[in-house]
Amino acid sequence: MNQRGQEGAGFRLIVEIVLVVFILVIIFAVISQVENIQYTVSEQSLYRGFQNSVNSPDGSTIVAKNLIFAKGSTYSNRAFASSVTGIDFKCVELDSLDSTAFKKYENSVVEFTTQYQTTVFYKCFSDDDDDCPYKCIVSFGKDFS
Repeated sequence: MNQRGQEGAGFRLIVEIVLVVFILVIIFAVISQVENIQYTVSEQSLYRGFQNSVNSPDGSTIVAKNLIFAKGSTYSNRAFASSVTGIDFKCVELDSLDSTAFKKYENSVVEFTTQYQTTVFYKCFSDDDDDCPYKCIVSFGKDFS
């Protein structure tokens, strides 16, 4: 190979390295986007399960399986109550497993301390209380039985 051919090989190597880095950036962006979609779908399923439970307040358990929650995500009884009409936040109780993945505050807020995949259980039932015609429980990872 002559001198000119050797100089071209270095340039091609630089171009190939730039292309590999560019492809890796694209791959990481796609992975991040897929993860964000998982969180969005899980959150939609979380509130849809609650709405289904409110629509059938007969005490039966409704289950939403394999929901994925991001580290630092927080859910409150106010958020659940505002997702449907006709229920006061005082009528919604939150519960969770005793786990390091959750922090539970006074049965009204659950915060995820790590990314976590779990099943959520819902139960709404009629109540004779004037303020709460029915009460609902949302339980993260903890079955009612």
